[in-house]
Amino acid sequence: MLKLLPRAMRHSSNWAETMRPNSLVQIQNPAEFRNALTHIRMRLQSRGEQTKLRQFVLLDFKHAKESTSLGALPPSSLGQEPAGVNLYGDLPESELARNGPRLIEIPDNEAAIEAICAHAINDESASFILAGCTLDMLATHLQALREVMLPDGGAALFRFQDVHVTSALWPLLDTRRANRVLGPAMGWLVRDACGELICLEHPVGSTRQTTNKTFSIDRNMLAALNEALLPWTVAEQIDEIDSSLLHGLRACGRRTLVRERLARGRGQGLSQTDDLALYCALSLQLPDGFEKIEPFAKALAATRAGSRRFGEYLDKIPAEQWDVTDKLLNTL
Repeated sequence: MLKLLPRAMRHSSNWAETMRPNSLVQIQNPAEFRNALTHIRMRLQSRGEQTKLRQFVLLDFKHAKESTSLGALPPSSLGQEPAGVNLYGDLPESELARNGPRLIEIPDNEAAIEAICAHAINDESASFILAGCTLDMLATHLQALREVMLPDGGAALFRFQDVHVTSALWPLLDTRRANRVLGPAMGWLVRDACGELICLEHPVGSTRQTTNKTFSIDRNMLAALNEALLPWTVAEQIDEIDSSLLHGLRACGRRTLVRERLARGRGQGLSQTDDLALYCALSLQLPDGFEKIEPFAKALAATRAGSRRFGEYLDKIPAEQWDVTDKLLNTL
């Protein structure tokens, strides 16, 4: 299932047409972030863009509210919410509509930009768009981009406000798809969990699109995107199993640790997301080598043989056998 709706490698078959976004040095503090934004804006402006490029922040509003990061944004005259356009505001009244992503034009002020960059780093709630068009024009483009067509003909909500999604997706886009995503914008900058700043931009000489044609991804892109997002899905499931296991880790640390445990789980023959999440949680709770102890060893063997899922096998273990297992684990 495509992890675009709510917060859950192979490239395009034509490798020559795959668009590689500009990847910059690691961005670890707000000043570096602001300087990078300034540099990229000047570079894109120098391409001959006649209209002065304006700076916009795309805010994952629900995530920002939960992390209380709204204070740095320009205030709305309507109350506590930041100024800007709710990109889900035209949808029927619902929690989804109320918590829709906000597109906000940010002042050309170093202190204000640096404050927003700080929140983009600390809570991963914002990305930046550079465009010569108005706020309303850019909002209209993004509203037309809310739906992504899947390879099976179905559709999903394109969570372009989620930096986990966009930082994984940008390197997969070919020129045609990149142009469709950008529309009237010149660049869309996303900082990934470990600090890499990725800038999706129109290639020199390409035609910017303002079409309402549906954005679509192919099977290879879907598989690569799901793989890139799997650590976040599993991290959420680990939190549900035991919230203390990843507590205190920043986003980069969470992703790195979960990726390592996923690799170990796959090495044991696991492939289903729920089984992998359970294995990852157990690997963080129990001593190294727990896989050799019963009933874990038999559960893994049953999974490899295709006779029973890892989690299903462990669910059938009686309480008295777990007492024996605890004693064996203490010997590791």
